[in-house]
Amino acid sequence: MIRNSLFIALFSAVFFISCAPKNDSSSINIDDPNLGYALIGIENTPIVEDLPVRSAYLPFGRLRNGSHKASEMVAALSNTSVNAIVLDLKEAGIHFKAHEVSKVQTDWSEEEEEMITDTYDSHMQDSEALFDAIKIFKDAGYRVILRHVVFNDEKLARTHNELAIEDTEGGLWGKHPWVNPYLKKVRKYNIEVVLRALKKSEQLGLSVDEIQLDYIRFPDALVDVDGYRTIHFPLVEENSEDIGATTDSFENRCLRIAKFLEDFKTEVKSRHENVDIGIDVFGYVAAGSNRCHGIGQRVNEMAKHVDVIYPMQYPSHWAQRDRSKETDEDRENGVQRGRKAFGSEHPETIPQKVYRITTKSLRNQLYPEDQERIKIVPWVQAFTIGYFGGKKMLRPTEESELPEYVAEQIAGIMEGGGHGFALWTYSRTNQKNSMEQVNDFLESIHSESKED
Repeated sequence: MIRNSLFIALFSAVFFISCAPKNDSSSINIDDPNLGYALIGIENTPIVEDLPVRSAYLPFGRLRNGSHKASEMVAALSNTSVNAIVLDLKEAGIHFKAHEVSKVQTDWSEEEEEMITDTYDSHMQDSEALFDAIKIFKDAGYRVILRHVVFNDEKLARTHNELAIEDTEGGLWGKHPWVNPYLKKVRKYNIEVVLRALKKSEQLGLSVDEIQLDYIRFPDALVDVDGYRTIHFPLVEENSEDIGATTDSFENRCLRIAKFLEDFKTEVKSRHENVDIGIDVFGYVAAGSNRCHGIGQRVNEMAKHVDVIYPMQYPSHWAQRDRSKETDEDRENGVQRGRKAFGSEHPETIPQKVYRITTKSLRNQLYPEDQERIKIVPWVQAFTIGYFGGKKMLRPTEESELPEYVAEQIAGIMEGGGHGFALWTYSRTNQKNSMEQVNDFLESIHSESKED
């Protein structure tokens, strides 16, 4: 198999990876458990330059008590090629005092202001930590991306039940309720929070390079034990004017998400024309054929309003166990069977193929005028996993496997025509693999591609 020249990145912790400048890390002990992340790291090499986008992620939990973790991370990334950092702006709760920033949307009402007041992250010990972190990373030469979780907002759903998705009994749907994307108030709220963050950044003399919208979708059926059978969206009829929807349907969900992105782009770009807009999309959306999925993501229509697409293509997440395919002999021998993806019952063992096919498929789904304009930056699986979908995973099960596993994914991204990657990991275990181990593997792939 031809493997393109490639490079790759670092670490093991709750964060994504992209390119980086050089800083003095002599005072940082990367084995310090207080860092909250660990490095798998790779040195700067010519191969690295083939991928212009390489992002790292610092979870906001590390900033609640102040911005010192940002300084530590800048130092710890000094031997890598990371050049961008993703910081959380809003998850289930806003990570800055948006209620202290004057309104931006002229039709924003006092009643709507209650949503912002009620959803400030009450666990914040340092309300300025987000902006202090932005300054630290900008001063160090990083591109700053603010991640904004849109409709998976349990805090807003619980403080304003009238904005939540309901079950058929009129209660909150799911163990972790979502807000209703069909509601104009919900959409305006998300736009207002982002605009206030950008406004305050400018007031402080800071520049934000990109807003990345996560959970820019309806919930997937797996969120609730009864799936979509018990889901109810109140007041869908208020969507009749802009998307012509009076009832919920998969098609109307796709229309709603695309129209929200159009409105979001208009509001942001009219005030901050140099701020890019990115979106996270499901892996099966990237690998699909532009049909409308139940989560409301039709990628070619979404792409018209954004600059960057981050498909979540984790190889482990394609593998689901199907007990109906297992024989008594299988069970006796501990053999698990499941649906096939990419020609394999264990797609987690073929990460390079998964990323090559899905990255190429995503680009092919875009309208011709968007294929060159849009940057495709897949999320990369930089975490170990034992089981997914009830099925035992074969790779990666040990942290020592991650450098090679991540490298294979990056090779697939390059073969598929991607622009970079963003590493995602759940692990907070501090462990540092030698850079030589990672680089030797990458160099072997690079040499192999030249021989081919």
